[in-house]
Amino acid sequence: MLEIANYMPDILALQEVQKDKYKDIGYFLENTMGYQGRFLGRSLNKREIGKHGICLYWKKEKFDYRSHKDIYFSDLMKQYCSDDIIDHYNLPQVATLIELYHKATGQNLFVCTTHITCEWQSPEKQVSQVLLLLTVLESLVNNSNLVLLGDFNSTPGSSVYDLITTGSLNLLEQNFSIPFPLFRVDSNNDICHNLALSSAYKYFLNEEPRMTNVKPTEEWTLDYIFYSKGLEPVDYLVLPDENILRKEGGGIPNSEFPSDHLPLMTSFVFSTQQN
Repeated sequence: MLEIANYMPDILALQEVQKDKYKDIGYFLENTMGYQGRFLGRSLNKREIGKHGICLYWKKEKFDYRSHKDIYFSDLMKQYCSDDIIDHYNLPQVATLIELYHKATGQNLFVCTTHITCEWQSPEKQVSQVLLLLTVLESLVNNSNLVLLGDFNSTPGSSVYDLITTGSLNLLEQNFSIPFPLFRVDSNNDICHNLALSSAYKYFLNEEPRMTNVKPTEEWTLDYIFYSKGLEPVDYLVLPDENILRKEGGGIPNSEFPSDHLPLMTSFVFSTQQN
């Protein structure tokens, strides 16, 4: 909470927010810091909320709330997977999409956060979740401004990362198959989307950060801020050096960094109106 109070971002996305803590977090953000927000718990059936979930908050003085869409991957999988494989793909991850109106510029902005399954050994599960998410976003966002951010549990160069950032993924080059009818496949057997998303940190660094998740003996880059063509990144939060993260003899969390993931932050302007 001290980091949030220090940076006071206009929009805040949180993952792995414990169910028994989000009301306290929301009360603090909404009643002392001027935020409005939503919590969506992980669920296999929309009724039973798991131990944690995701949150999106925005500054009320900067944005008006327009609409939202909660996305349950388990429900989408049940629509498209046959009964003999549904158990393999029936996972509780979720995403939430918020439509906001930026008061100063009159621009609409869609913001989506998610926490993709950590089962990287089963890339078909991760890619299926992301493909379904991108398909939903395409149907709702159209050509509007979009920020997609969160914990994707996928490293740069992975199938998930390539699908998001290049707009396509060649099925013939993968060692897995997609378990449901594909919504768009081109003549090269690529699954495609038209959201034209780029990575904010790669924009500044020409590569992704070396790590966003730091364990005692390993580290990975798993977290990203992606943005559409209608937005232009103008600043970003520099991440601490590895020696600072490991100064207590391990990784994070530690006494200075309360999470095992580093916070990412980017400032954007709308490309059509530089203010």
